[in-house]
Amino acid sequence: MFQLQENEDSALPFDPGARPVFRWINKNLLRVDNGAKGYQRQKSAKWIRRMLSKFKWAPFGAVLVSERGGVFYVMDAQNRVELAKLIPQITDVPCLVYRHSTRQEEARTFNMINKDRRNLKPLENWKSDMAAREPLTLSTNSCLLAHGFSVGPKSDILVFKCPEDLKELQAGGRLGVVLKFLTNTWPDDALRTKSCVVSGIGRFIGRFNSTFEREPSVDELHAVFSKHSLLPLYQRGRNFAYADDSSGREGFCRAMIEKWNTGRRTTRMPLHDATAAVH
Repeated sequence: MFQLQENEDSALPFDPGARPVFRWINKNLLRVDNGAKGYQRQKSAKWIRRMLSKFKWAPFGAVLVSERGGVFYVMDAQNRVELAKLIPQITDVPCLVYRHSTRQEEARTFNMINKDRRNLKPLENWKSDMAAREPLTLSTNSCLLAHGFSVGPKSDILVFKCPEDLKELQAGGRLGVVLKFLTNTWPDDALRTKSCVVSGIGRFIGRFNSTFEREPSVDELHAVFSKHSLLPLYQRGRNFAYADDSSGREGFCRAMIEKWNTGRRTTRMPLHDATAAVH
């Protein structure tokens, strides 16, 4: 349990500012200062679209609002407000209202809210999803354990620290193939739990499917890539990512494609996928 040292509590400054007031406010009265010179971040249309069918009041929480000149400006939770505006059954949203006399004061509060916030880390998200018995997380965990892997700080089993990438592969039905390939091809290499390696293999399999209209077998992949150690492939992937300003997974995917194409006159794969974003 965290405790202050003796006399430390009396030495700490305490100036919490004015207490906010809780109010239910009509969603259409809430404005966001995110213009060309606005202090707010841009809205995330992708997040809003994803959450439309998942709305619940519990995770919605209270919107942090500034009342300035009789107008309500959203300081935190603008994406949640935009989400609420798309749902006709919702008219008012819960808000904690702070009063500011100037836009500068309001922007300072916005900075305080966002700079000192500690968001959940990926492994913390995984832990909470496991406790909530989230189906995709549970099935991903079962697949990992079946192949001798795990997520989290365990010393007796190889540890992944990229749970979201693993869940994405599981949702696409490719996690088992990727894990088996990693175990068969690079059984003792610590790099095999790198996020860009795991998700890059998944992307390679997807690119293979797009090219040949079938999934590669584990034996087929092993026959090609067991001839190469993982480190040079990993470094080549990083070079690709740096040169093209693309993601690590895309870079590793291209490194795999390059090795696959080596010495082949037929059954070659295109290095770039013109139909997909590289990030």
